[in-house]
Amino acid sequence: MSSLKRFELNRWIHQYHHEAKYDLAGSCCDPIAIETLLQWSKEEGEQPPSELDLFKTAQSYAPMGGDPRLRLRIAQSFYSRSSLGTENVLATHGGITANFAVFLALVRAPSHVVCTFPTYQQLYDVPMSLGADVSLWKARPDTHWRGSMKELEGLLRPSTRLLVLNHPNNPTGQVLSRGEMTQIIDLVRKASPECYILCDEAHAPILHSADGGQTATTFMDVATDSGFNRAIVTGSFSKSLSLAGIRVGWIATPDLALVEDLTTCLDHTVISCTKLGTELALLALSDKIRTRILSRNVALTRANADVLRAWCKAQGLEMTPCLGGAISLVHLGDDIDDVDFSQRACQESGTLLAPASTCFETPHWVRVCLGVPTEELRAGLEALSSFLPQYRR
Repeated sequence: MSSLKRFELNRWIHQYHHEAKYDLAGSCCDPIAIETLLQWSKEEGEQPPSELDLFKTAQSYAPMGGDPRLRLRIAQSFYSRSSLGTENVLATHGGITANFAVFLALVRAPSHVVCTFPTYQQLYDVPMSLGADVSLWKARPDTHWRGSMKELEGLLRPSTRLLVLNHPNNPTGQVLSRGEMTQIIDLVRKASPECYILCDEAHAPILHSADGGQTATTFMDVATDSGFNRAIVTGSFSKSLSLAGIRVGWIATPDLALVEDLTTCLDHTVISCTKLGTELALLALSDKIRTRILSRNVALTRANADVLRAWCKAQGLEMTPCLGGAISLVHLGDDIDDVDFSQRACQESGTLLAPASTCFETPHWVRVCLGVPTEELRAGLEALSSFLPQYRR
């Protein structure tokens, strides 16, 4: 493995977070306390473990690959249409470890990888560090941040080992329709018969578009309908489920041979999730609590998208479509240095943004989090409203 590059987004947030009064640089939905989870469970008539029970649990290793109860509940909660079960799911330390394990299992020099762009830096940098030849499938503002299928067809090779998707996309908030997912599978089958498709769904299943079901909540549904067994989906409790602190994510695939390879990768990296994180994840995925969390976060992010849209209109700025997840990009103008703007905005207005040139290799845009409480978003944008005229002088 060659040297990994600095993870610019994480470093940026770490560097400036302590200075910010309004943190709009992240991508998680408003975090939930353990106390709140337990209270909601009681209100919904569940039988949650008491705080005392949690404290009494001996903190030994949890089962490798994840507690079977959690693996089954993930499969039932998100992939019931695909008939995935315990054997098809592995629990990991957050979604970032899930992606890393997939790359370790599938990518080595001189593998060819195609990755959507812009996206989370890990999704193309880690394959590069493993010696892969990475081609970027670029989405652009003039196509509403949707990638061209013709361009994807030109990037795929007979030797392509992995295609990496991101649905909903981080940082744009764009989504893939069912039709687009089907087209992608057809292109891969035709051009790259040995290729796997990894879809990072850390921000699913938060969707904002009322399109009559044209947008799939998970790529796995479309892969199943298409009979495509080389599909891999990664997910996380950090974003749409508001539980970043428990550090639980997962990998799901119908390919049992790949599950074995992935298990070996996890053996050499994280071994298992924590027992405490497992119990809290199980609690969050009980039917009523999962529905309550997701309903809360869909309502929050949709309301915040409207707030940001109105603010951008008032300021004469452009934002990305934001059809899913808790993020959107805002275009500052081609004459504005987004890094300088973001540094000064944090220092002078107290509002922390993520400059897209540094964090996503997309100059002149900044990423805004839509998962914060609405009053915090309004306050942060109001502070920016006062700062913008001063900056433009």
